[in-house]
Amino acid sequence: MSAICNCCRPKVLAETLKEELFPVLFVWIIIAVFYTGLKVNEMNGIPANCPSPDTFDYKPSYLYTACKIRLANLICMWLFVLFGGSWVIAACLGILPKDADLKRLTGRYEEDQEALLW
Repeated sequence: MSAICNCCRPKVLAETLKEELFPVLFVWIIIAVFYTGLKVNEMNGIPANCPSPDTFDYKPSYLYTACKIRLANLICMWLFVLFGGSWVIAACLGILPKDADLKRLTGRYEEDQEALLW
């Protein structure tokens, strides 16, 4: 992702957003919406929020477990989209650490500085 490498300078950012970041987010969201639409009605009348077996008659009984797995799957998928979008926004705002920061944390910063002096 070139926006991260270019530290999100305004001119570079505008071009990069058009070329890379927003199309990727747009595709992520389209896939998530499409997948959610496919999975919501796959359990034939069982609500998407999986009501407890006391309030809803699950026949056969393993459908409650299947419903919970489907719900967890959808939640994880949407969290992936949310965190991916947050990562892109953080990269554009310059919140993510830069290479020099990471090298300083790992102790490799001094080695790189000495190599530059030679």
